Amino acid sequence: MFCPNCGNRINDNASFCNNCGYKIKKQKKQNKSILNTIIKKQVAIVAIVILFIIVILVFTKRKNTKNYDYIKKYPNYNEIHLDPPKERNSWYKINEKWHFADSDGNEIRGTWFKVLNDWYYFDSNGEMQVSKWIENKYYVDDYGKMLVNAYTPDGYFVNERGEYVQ
Repeated sequence: MFCPNCGNRINDNASFCNNCGYKIKKQKKQNKSILNTIIKKQVAIVAIVILFIIVILVFTKRKNTKNYDYIKKYPNYNEIHLDPPKERNSWYKINEKWHFADSDGNEIRGTWFKVLNDWYYFDSNGEMQVSKWIENKYYVDDYGKMLVNAYTPDGYFVNERGEYVQ
């Protein structure tokens, strides 16, 4: 380090110039400290932004796969179809609503239909009904499956045929 007053070489830890007596200010060390603090803050901000982007990507991926959770319960289906044309014995979605095509490829509408070992109710538009009472007698759960020998979320009991028991 050099004295800013006379240019004489001085020790880095010196408080005064031993040639001219000029008081040496410790600005450089202070500037380095400030610079290090700024760099640390910038690194922290970049790390937070990267973490935020990762979280968004994970939840976006999770949201996109959420629709398939229902089908995971039934691995015997050959394929999941999200749009028509309808395949035989398959689930598919139209406007975020689940539909089912029977063995002839016809959409099930306005009736109960048994898929594997469970009964499902499809309205007149072919949409599988979920989390509700059907005909004030049967209850379908969050997955559209008719409850049997169970209590409904509102506390009523349905028997082995899925009928409300008073």
